[in-house]
Amino acid sequence: MVGHTHEDIDAVFSRIGKQLRQTNAPTLGKLHQAISICMEPAPIVNHFSSVLDYRSKCLESDTRYSGFQGVHHFTFKMDQDRLQMKYKDWPSDEYSKLDMTDCVGKLDFRFVPNASLNEKVLNVKECLSKDLEKYGQAGRMEVDDQEWWAAYLNGIERACRMPPITPGICQLPKFKEANGTRIVSNTLTALRDHQKNQPEICN
Repeated sequence: MVGHTHEDIDAVFSRIGKQLRQTNAPTLGKLHQAISICMEPAPIVNHFSSVLDYRSKCLESDTRYSGFQGVHHFTFKMDQDRLQMKYKDWPSDEYSKLDMTDCVGKLDFRFVPNASLNEKVLNVKECLSKDLEKYGQAGRMEVDDQEWWAAYLNGIERACRMPPITPGICQLPKFKEANGTRIVSNTLTALRDHQKNQPEICN
């Protein structure tokens, strides 16, 4: 279905998994290196320490939406200076339309990204810190990798207090301005049209 793209990212993760079965990546830097050589063209690898907390901002807004739990496909398009969202649950469904112009205008996204530290992270940090020496003694981790982990674990709490750097969508390396949106026929409709055009076979 157009707009349903999980198959693309599945293919990327498959290549990453294949690379990691052949490459030891005990640190974040070595993981990034392994990912960057797993396929062609080389993927752009970035590490984000936080994400924009859209959920909390949307909950602060008076705008409420409901009935979208099963939506698998949606598009946004400007139509005569109005922002229109077209959506549907399944390929055979007709598009429904929702004018979102006034609703989006009420959302203020000028806010600090969510950099709160989950309590579970502290528990994991404590366990890993205790295990580092054991890994070294057992020969399961190189000295430089141990030093990287020690520095990383010691910096977790300090990093969470620092303002995180989270790029906006338009700042991502592969962002491109849209030249226009074209909604094409979905696959199921195309198959049905093809079937109708086939000659009937008599038994």
